[in-house]
Amino acid sequence: EKGYSAQLLHNLGNSYARSGRIGYAVLSYERALRLLPSAGDTRGNLELVRKEAGLFKEQQFFRDYFEPLLQLDQWLLFLLCLIILTTTLEAVTLLRPLPGKNHRLLLCCLLFLITAAAAGTIFKWYDLHSGVVVTSNSRLMLSPFDSAPSSGIIEEGRMVQIMSTHGDFVRVRTRSGREGWLSIAPHEPDVAPLRKY
Repeated sequence: EKGYSAQLLHNLGNSYARSGRIGYAVLSYERALRLLPSAGDTRGNLELVRKEAGLFKEQQFFRDYFEPLLQLDQWLLFLLCLIILTTTLEAVTLLRPLPGKNHRLLLCCLLFLITAAAAGTIFKWYDLHSGVVVTSNSRLMLSPFDSAPSSGIIEEGRMVQIMSTHGDFVRVRTRSGREGWLSIAPHEPDVAPLRKY
């Protein structure tokens, strides 16, 4: 987020919330939390806006509790350190073997942590490719054309995963698994990415 601070985005979210622009309020709060995940007041305001707009929290997944623990670069660094530690341990045990059970137990723990760190890295990478629906009652279309039939409506302020783009359209997936196309036309986009490219 070049040129933005968490506090500026928090204030921008407050301004959008007061003016009833729920989608942009959620977008601003989510962007602020990307910069400062520990901001409790921003998280509180985000939950309040969602509650008042009737955007009930979608089904919670294990990743929703696990992935926010670290930022992407921290997950990558943790994964790299674990791989180096495991490689070093195996190299040392070639020279001086550890007792059987101790070595296997330590190796199992390290492999479990490597798996968890890899999952955290993947989840965080996908999270960076998320967006927020910023217009009310956005049509989820079956194909990337203005004349395409609609497969339903997505509420303003709802989070979506951005999967691909085609012209002025972006293919998205909701947390509930619905997929389709939304407009990202410059004049009035239906969805805005959390990360500015």
